[in-house]
Amino acid sequence: MERFPLLGSAGIQTFFNGPESFTPDGAYHLGESTEVKGLYVAAGFNSIGIQSAGGAGMALADLIVKGSVPLDLLDVDVQRAQPFQTNR
Repeated sequence: MERFPLLGSAGIQTFFNGPESFTPDGAYHLGESTEVKGLYVAAGFNSIGIQSAGGAGMALADLIVKGSVPLDLLDVDVQRAQPFQTNR
């Protein structure tokens, strides 16, 4: 409000709210699907999506185009999910 005094009297015009998409272990899923060859996953980012978007996008693009990722992404690899974690 100090930098933009008009915001102090504007009130809330629009409020967006939606469900978060959590994975079982809290880390997002990135990589090629285990079930469908050529299907790539980038899901479960929750609130860190904006923070991770640049690196995740670069890594996924390298995986699709070159067949490998430029860095170690084992902690977010979609293939880490166990069968009991993939149900609806």
